[in-house]
Amino acid sequence: AMPSRFDQLYRWGKRDIVNDDALNLRFRDLDDRITPIEALKISYEAALLTLQDRVLERSEAVIEGLRDRLIEITELAWLVGSSSTSLTLVEEAEQALIIAPDRRALFTPGPFAIVATASDPDAYAVVQHLDFDRATGQWNFRTKVVSAALTGTHADWSIGALAGSTLAQMAMLGEGQALRDQSVAAAVSTAADRMAVATHRAAVAEDKAVTTADREAAAASALAAAESAAAAQTFDPATYYSKVQIDTQFAAVNTAMTDLVGDATPAGNTLGELEARLAVLENATSGSPGMPILII
Repeated sequence: AMPSRFDQLYRWGKRDIVNDDALNLRFRDLDDRITPIEALKISYEAALLTLQDRVLERSEAVIEGLRDRLIEITELAWLVGSSSTSLTLVEEAEQALIIAPDRRALFTPGPFAIVATASDPDAYAVVQHLDFDRATGQWNFRTKVVSAALTGTHADWSIGALAGSTLAQMAMLGEGQALRDQSVAAAVSTAADRMAVATHRAAVAEDKAVTTADREAAAASALAAAESAAAAQTFDPATYYSKVQIDTQFAAVNTAMTDLVGDATPAGNTLGELEARLAVLENATSGSPGMPILII
């Protein structure tokens, strides 16, 4: 705000002289203070007008873009249509539906479309666009795929655009489901094989245990055989009496005992005679002292 100069310049006292100089001084001061303000006001108004012009220009550009986009949207091939034509859809057949009058203006079918019943969305068909007469509303198409749920004749059709790649996606989905079923079957088979392998592994482990026991028994038998072989290597028949030799020795002993008894007198022999007899008997039966007896 501009400072006030009323008390310094514009207040008139009783003794102040009113003349041209006094009045001109005050009017000049007013002019000097008002002129810049008027310039600022003019600049502000010009700026405001410029801003309004820019806003209007931008708004027009935005509105124009929206208008063009709206026109483009109305021409896109995804807007929904409907029909009450009674029809049974058959795959690979060229067929036609009459689009409802209130939907014809915006109905612009693309290369492919999906036709479903309003009562059951799972009852649908994929169709290929052939041509459309906007005046009569007749839409000609070729039915490509009919879902399992779509059977019989219907008259409550809802129509929507469908991307051409969706058909390929549906085919890939079918292939994927088939591969999934195969994978599940393979998984079940693999599980059965795994159980069989586990059973065989248990049997192999049992056989291995039996084999280990047999190996240990064989090792024990081999050890016993080795010991027998070692004993056989140290066997010398010359160090043993034969059965014939034993029989001869026993016969000699019997003869000596008979002689000893027969020679005894009632008065009894002296100890010297008895000792002599025993010495003869010992010499007759001793053979080779310390030799073991081998019965053959």
